[in-house]
Amino acid sequence: MTARSTTLHRFYPAIPASIVHARAELADFAAESGANAEQLYRIRLSSSEALTNVVQYAYEDHGGQIELLAAITDDGLCVHVADVGRGLCPDREGAGLGLGLAIMARLSDRLTIGTRSSGGLEVRMQFNFEAEPVSPECSYGRGSLASATSPASPRFSTTT
Repeated sequence: MTARSTTLHRFYPAIPASIVHARAELADFAAESGANAEQLYRIRLSSSEALTNVVQYAYEDHGGQIELLAAITDDGLCVHVADVGRGLCPDREGAGLGLGLAIMARLSDRLTIGTRSSGGLEVRMQFNFEAEPVSPECSYGRGSLASATSPASPRFSTTT
């Protein structure tokens, strides 16, 4: 019997195909670590959003790499998705609607976004395996109306 690893640390090229590979590898790691089906859904969707942001926005020349680090903690799973690209650029044209950040904040138990000392951005998400399932706090299950009627999440923070 082999011992289960408590960390996953990988680097991927910042290209669309890497999103699928990184998400699958992370989901396999989370499943082997005890995540249930609902938690795996949250982990897959949130990590997909973070990985997609790196591919779409981090590098001007569409080069670079994605760093994925996941670790089992006493509470569950901590996921870091990082790059050494441009970081957050609020004035960037075509920068999307910002829904990915809202999805990550809503589906993770804790979300922190920070700049790296080496440049770029790091998204840190915590998924607690023993926590109650995340559910909408309004009668609208999802979509723009649900987002507009829900209070801001206390689980979201940014650092610079």
